[in-house]
Amino acid sequence: MLYGHEVKGPLALLQETWGGRRREEPTNVVSYVLQMREHLQRMTTLAQNHLAEAREQQKTWYDPQTRQRNLEVAQKVLIMLPSQESKLLAKWQGPYEVKRRLGPTTYEISMPGQDRSSRVLHVNLLKEWVPQPEKAQSLMIRRVEEGESDDQYLPQSVPGDISLDHLMYSQQLQ
Repeated sequence: MLYGHEVKGPLALLQETWGGRRREEPTNVVSYVLQMREHLQRMTTLAQNHLAEAREQQKTWYDPQTRQRNLEVAQKVLIMLPSQESKLLAKWQGPYEVKRRLGPTTYEISMPGQDRSSRVLHVNLLKEWVPQPEKAQSLMIRRVEEGESDDQYLPQSVPGDISLDHLMYSQQLQ
């Protein structure tokens, strides 16, 4: 399809010569152009049909894993961008703000402090930003009741002799 005809290599030409095949009679320019046009039209139609079949097959495989995601204007999002260390390594960066919705799957994202102040991105590169909850420390306080002492729940030193036999005498003195 690239050249409009089947490309023949040296071995194919040699085989035709040895096989005794007759070469086609030379055709005039007008008939050659008409044949070439018909051939190219057939090949174009064939390529379009194969493309449509491949498109349908890819859609059939892709669609079951997809889900519809809608983002609101002024919503905070994370963006999957190549990292500064390696262009082949991508990570979620942000949060950035959705400026406006351009289509069913494209959004304009406001990115202050970047080279470009805004970018148009596909929804597959976006993820809703959920702020991390603040870690609060909770202290459990309870009143000391009768029969309990204030120091009852504090750690106490363990009484007893500690064997230092495995140490040298100078180390035992320390």
